Amino acid sequence: MYPYAILSQLSFFVVNNASPPATGGDLNNINDSRVIKAWIDSADYYDSDNMPFIQYFGSFEELEFLLQTADLKEISKKMKQHNLKRKERIMEKWKEVLTKVMNEIH
Repeated sequence: MYPYAILSQLSFFVVNNASPPATGGDLNNINDSRVIKAWIDSADYYDSDNMPFIQYFGSFEELEFLLQTADLKEISKKMKQHNLKRKERIMEKWKEVLTKVMNEIH
């Protein structure tokens, strides 16, 4: 409903105060509902394997309930533990990629 308020940092056109192209499908065109859907579908915070402890809410009432009932220190602790493992996994993947690149160069 308010793409300029929500996703403005994603758009080259909004950041540079420029008009988006008339053709559809440009990922910078946040006036195109298909583009918004594509950005939301690829958002890492909806990847439960990558970010398993994020708390979601669908209304302000649900948010208020979560803030009153969630053990935020425990959630934070679990996030920290997970992120340490995630960092190790990502570093290992980058090491594999860079090793392949170096082997292809030599």
